[in-house]
Amino acid sequence: MAPSLRAQADEVTWARQAESEAGRLLADGHPEQALALLSERTGEHTGTVALTLLRLRALGALGRTDEARPLIEPALDRASQESAAAFVEIALIGARLEEDAGRFGASQDLLAEARPASARQDRTALLSVDTALLRLYRRTGTADAPDARALREDVLARVAEWRTRDLERHPTLVRDLAAEIGDALPHLVPLAARLNGVDLDSGTGRVLGDRLSTADIADFTRHTGPVAPPAEQDAPSVRLGAELPSVNTVARGDLVSEYLLSGADRQTSWRDALVEAYRHEVDQPDHGGPSASGGRPAFTRDAVVVVPGFLGSELLDTDTSSLVWGQAPGEQLEAWHHRDHPALRFTGSDRDGTGRLRAARLLRGPVWAPYFGGVEPYTPLLETVRSRVVHPDAVLEFAYDWRQPAARNTALLARAAQRHLTAWRESLRRAGQGGPGSAQPPRLVFVAHALGGLLARAALAHTPGLAADTRVLLTLGTPFEGSVAVAAMLGDRRPRSRAARRMRRAVLTMPGVYDMLPALPCVERGGGAPERLTPADLADFGADAELGTAALEFQRAVRSAPAVLPAHRGVAGIGQPTPQSLRIGHGEAEPLYSALRTRTNGELLRLADGTPVRWDRGGDGLVPRDAAAPGGSTATLCHVTARHGSLTSHPVALRYVAAVLTEQPGRPVTPESVGAAVPRTAETTAGGVPGGTAPGGPIGLVAAGSDGLGLAVPDAVTTGEPWSLRITGAAGLSGVGCTVTDVTTGRPVLAPGLRPDGHGLSGTVTLPWSGLYRIAVSLDGGPPVTELTVAAAR
Repeated sequence: MAPSLRAQADEVTWARQAESEAGRLLADGHPEQALALLSERTGEHTGTVALTLLRLRALGALGRTDEARPLIEPALDRASQESAAAFVEIALIGARLEEDAGRFGASQDLLAEARPASARQDRTALLSVDTALLRLYRRTGTADAPDARALREDVLARVAEWRTRDLERHPTLVRDLAAEIGDALPHLVPLAARLNGVDLDSGTGRVLGDRLSTADIADFTRHTGPVAPPAEQDAPSVRLGAELPSVNTVARGDLVSEYLLSGADRQTSWRDALVEAYRHEVDQPDHGGPSASGGRPAFTRDAVVVVPGFLGSELLDTDTSSLVWGQAPGEQLEAWHHRDHPALRFTGSDRDGTGRLRAARLLRGPVWAPYFGGVEPYTPLLETVRSRVVHPDAVLEFAYDWRQPAARNTALLARAAQRHLTAWRESLRRAGQGGPGSAQPPRLVFVAHALGGLLARAALAHTPGLAADTRVLLTLGTPFEGSVAVAAMLGDRRPRSRAARRMRRAVLTMPGVYDMLPALPCVERGGGAPERLTPADLADFGADAELGTAALEFQRAVRSAPAVLPAHRGVAGIGQPTPQSLRIGHGEAEPLYSALRTRTNGELLRLADGTPVRWDRGGDGLVPRDAAAPGGSTATLCHVTARHGSLTSHPVALRYVAAVLTEQPGRPVTPESVGAAVPRTAETTAGGVPGGTAPGGPIGLVAAGSDGLGLAVPDAVTTGEPWSLRITGAAGLSGVGCTVTDVTTGRPVLAPGLRPDGHGLSGTVTLPWSGLYRIAVSLDGGPPVTELTVAAAR
């Protein structure tokens, strides 16, 4: 019907025509036009289940989740009376919106509502809901939970009964199943490739290029076509693109499917790579294509530099060509048994730049160290960044020797970033995308974890032209104002384990550690306001005053640099017990897990009886919340409930990284849009008088916030002996789950029983054998808080 005739139609006719036309527009890939049509009229007749469902589809395709979410509950109420099929689809849309916003508990609730209705509808609807649940379990790191494993086994059994011709009617469902259970049902992967094609220009192509080796692609060549085998020196993405140059997406899918069914030598590598690619597709859907109107572009043309934190780069011994940091868990434990860990021997030759160790790449497996706990691999962060650039060559991994002084690593980073940007611009120019008349030339984006953020900020402050060439500095858990925990480690005269003694002995000589010393007033002495840490304090508790002086002077120079810095976006971990102040005495530094509250003029805030007010601002276990933003202004930070070493794999943090990479000028991404937590501040003052703030009571404008769960575990434990873990932030046992997993095997070894202890929850754990273990706690199906610990015999 023509728009002019539709405008004259009565309500019933208009609704019928709008439903038909909007459905066609959505099928043809025009969600903007469909939404405009559905918005032509208002009133009760526009709120039918069918029209609301179309509106939700359009808003979802455009990425306008804030407009779509309020429609879900009313639509579900109405659909529950009219249509089970519509109820299930609306619940699935709503669950996906909540999932993409990081509200995993709400997403799981909607899927739980949809499951009974889908079971009454047909087996396809039930399988769609259960596949979405499996994806949610995987994305939140709870796939090993008993409920998740039981659901997976049930889905495997049901899918095994489906005939191929029945599956062929549901291409998207087959792709989703391949992502979640393709590792267990291999026949789903070639079927998904045949039904959906293989698009090398999308994230699928980037994942395949990253996962497939020269030998994998050469084997594919031998089985599927006459194209010459790729050159050994070509990058995987280049080789893959050259392999299938003249066929479309559907034909590529047919070739890949044929190869996977041929019994070829490398088909397992291809199948695994495709499962990863399908997981990428289902985890990060593109709303409306690469340049969806009204939303963010799907990709950025900028050059991205990923900078890891302290302990975050693999270290290679150039004499033996073997890793001494970043090894497999078993080799790590063996290294800690040495008198001095090979990676931690910082000598005079290291100091002058002629040492044997060099940085190889960012961590690809978890590592553990006393005081610092676990550092998870950077693979999820790298995958997220690569999923949002136009080509993998736009991403630079900057690995560095984290033992060295920040001044040296800063200079290396600045030179590497400038070379990378120049090479990337030249690459686009050769491809015809960067010449005269093209869009604004690409700029730099730094994505930096922890100490890496300090290096990036220093490089921007001290390198002429670098800040002007940079669009944004995105940091995760960077101690801009330093880490009290680092000072406490240097001042720990009585380490609790042999590994801790070795670690402290080593870090006392490492300039890179001193670069993380706290800059905020944090030393409590004599009952007055907190003071800044001084080189004399360092000498008092046995640290190197000369290294401390150099580090503190470098910090001051960076903060006072006159350069105009680019925009900053930051992620900060919250909810974890975190040292926030120090008490120095008798040659030791004692960490305090709260801080004196001061006024803007530096004076102490006191209760009416003169008692100084203390508060717990929390943090990620290593970096206090107030230290994670330049100048201590945390209002714009994206807060997530996570420990320091796992920030780079937290789903909400990764979603924020992806959103910042593709944000448009003048439209910065808000933390709320990705499901960030709202931090909560609690007073911990002892004593007080009537009218004062109750100890432990929330204060401030964010009193209604929640830090989520906090987790505290020992650095190291003894096999066969019980030890305790503590969980904070839980009102009771309801909805709280806890598992202990063997990192080497990936298998859960136990689920500790938890009990209230007056301050939260606690549990007793006994580990029977030596190894590296991951402890994970979660609340209501949300992303788990994790930490690593080592178990060893006495």
